[in-house]
Amino acid sequence: MQAASGIIANLALIGLCLLAFNGIIGPTEAADCSTVTCDNGGTCNNFTVSPPCLCPLPYIAPNCSTAADYCFTLQPDKGINALPVCQNNGTCTLTYTDPYFNCSCPDGFTDVRCNATVTTTVTTTAPVSATTEPGLTDGEIVVIVICITIAVAGFLIVILIFCKVIPVPESCTLCVDSCRSSCNCQCECCQCEYCQCECECLRSEVGPAES
Repeated sequence: MQAASGIIANLALIGLCLLAFNGIIGPTEAADCSTVTCDNGGTCNNFTVSPPCLCPLPYIAPNCSTAADYCFTLQPDKGINALPVCQNNGTCTLTYTDPYFNCSCPDGFTDVRCNATVTTTVTTTAPVSATTEPGLTDGEIVVIVICITIAVAGFLIVILIFCKVIPVPESCTLCVDSCRSSCNCQCECCQCEYCQCECECLRSEVGPAES
């Protein structure tokens, strides 16, 4: 008895399939693409009756003219299992690229959904040591400038004298003749030929005094 009922059920299913295949139950033709308009890059669905258009994300059927509101759409494949999409009072804006939303996060939060806390790094500057030696005072700078000026001037004078740019008077030399007191006479310009006691230069042609 049970075997007979099973055979009857299978025959009934086969009959329903044949009726559907022959168009008696439900439509068998896909949408007429000549009458279907798909927006935003959608393509006509010539495989099934519904929906008429196959839409790229984020657009949705029937004609791909409207974008899905992914700010309030769960996306388990992206880990979005709870609403709102933007956490911690973040502001959500629709976009046309994956993940089709953008969150503007308030201060202190970051990440795609504003669900991460910003870690701040405190930078400290070492205080200047009180024992740091100060720079030169104005008085010290003036003294250094004066010393350098004097040194440079002296160096230039030596160079000029060495090169005979500045004339130097010739020094006097000693007369070679001696007096009774054995003193040597030094004349101003070495113009005297003889000398006498008390070192007086003689300009006469008289010879040296007799001892």
